[in-house]
Amino acid sequence: MNIIRPKLLFAFSFCCVWIVKAQDSPSHFDKMTLRQAIETGIRNNKELQNSITETEISKEREKEIFNHKLPEISFGASYKRLTNLYQYEDGLFESPTTYVPTKNVYEFNVDASLPLYSGGRLNAESRKSKIGTQLSELKTQRTQRILKLDIATAFLHVCHLMQQEKLVTDKMKEDSLIIRQVEAMRCNGASTRNEVLRTKLQLSNHRLMLTRVQNDIIIGEHQLLTLLSLDGQTILHIDPKSINEYYKDAEVPESNAALTQNDELLMAKTGYELQKTDQQMVRSALLPQLALIGNYGLMNPNYKFYPPQPYFYRIGMIGLSMKYSISELYKNRSKSRATKLATDQKALEIEQTGEKVNHALFTARQKLIEADERIRISQEAIEQAKENYRTVRQKYSENLSLITELIDADNAYLEAESNLITNRIDKQLKYFQLQYILGKL
Repeated sequence: MNIIRPKLLFAFSFCCVWIVKAQDSPSHFDKMTLRQAIETGIRNNKELQNSITETEISKEREKEIFNHKLPEISFGASYKRLTNLYQYEDGLFESPTTYVPTKNVYEFNVDASLPLYSGGRLNAESRKSKIGTQLSELKTQRTQRILKLDIATAFLHVCHLMQQEKLVTDKMKEDSLIIRQVEAMRCNGASTRNEVLRTKLQLSNHRLMLTRVQNDIIIGEHQLLTLLSLDGQTILHIDPKSINEYYKDAEVPESNAALTQNDELLMAKTGYELQKTDQQMVRSALLPQLALIGNYGLMNPNYKFYPPQPYFYRIGMIGLSMKYSISELYKNRSKSRATKLATDQKALEIEQTGEKVNHALFTARQKLIEADERIRISQEAIEQAKENYRTVRQKYSENLSLITELIDADNAYLEAESNLITNRIDKQLKYFQLQYILGKL
């Protein structure tokens, strides 16, 4: 029994330590896809969370404005203890006559009022709150799209670096083969020590390039961690192939497609509607306000008769209340002109935003077409560089070309392959930018 207890204690302690270490250990993502990255960013991003909260606040304000149309009902109660009443019947300098009123005064009242007509102010306030909610939702949507574009851009940047890393790694393997070939030729007297050093220098340059690319990958993944609002200790590696989940090599849409879903244009139109509502609210101040009012009370004593009766009594009333502000006739002029000018300004902003969106869409379409052409040219350049490198290498093995020509051909081939990778990634980036302008990202 005494031997079993220490074993159980040891096992329990080991489990506790393992659980604590498991909780303290950083998160690990071996193959994070672009879809997972976007979902994680949307879930964790602080700016987006603030924007969503603003939308919820706007919805609550919309409900609050609606409550202004509901009747106002209040209840009041009071108790008063009166003193004797002193009446100066012969003047202030003579002795007053003393009357003893009912000492205790009770009042219980219920008041109610219902707005019947306010010149359209209440309807305008309700419409303004709804438009404000729509504007908040559009801002949230824009923030989410910008976040998606930023994540996709960072993701593509890391994908580009990873492909460059693979390209340079393969090139270093080929450098090693060339070094062995040149060293073998030197043993046969077909090359010099200087040529061997030049090939080794080429390998060293590619090592430096690989070191820089690998470090840039680490920095790019850390930038992606920041966009996803993940802890800096999180280990993150992406899945480059997952980019195809979002990227589609489709036809470029026409320019008018951006006029229906672009966030900036929709926000400009919503801002115009909001300003028109403000203008209507200013006009409503020139109109009368009409309300239905009512009151019902239980009171003691009864002052409706003379002399007052020391009894409880009930009485109610119902009627209409009308209010018209005469001062608004001269105070409202400047405000009315200002809101009209602001409405005209918002209309101009819609036109200006539409022109900017159309130009941005035209530019994105042209850049996407250019990216296709650059890819085609890069593919042709690779074929040319590959054939040139094969020819120069064959001539060098036959002592018909210099080592500098071989290195130049190798660099040209590497540059051509690197350009093709860059142009393909750039086309994918242009595709995402186009989808953002169209409001489809």
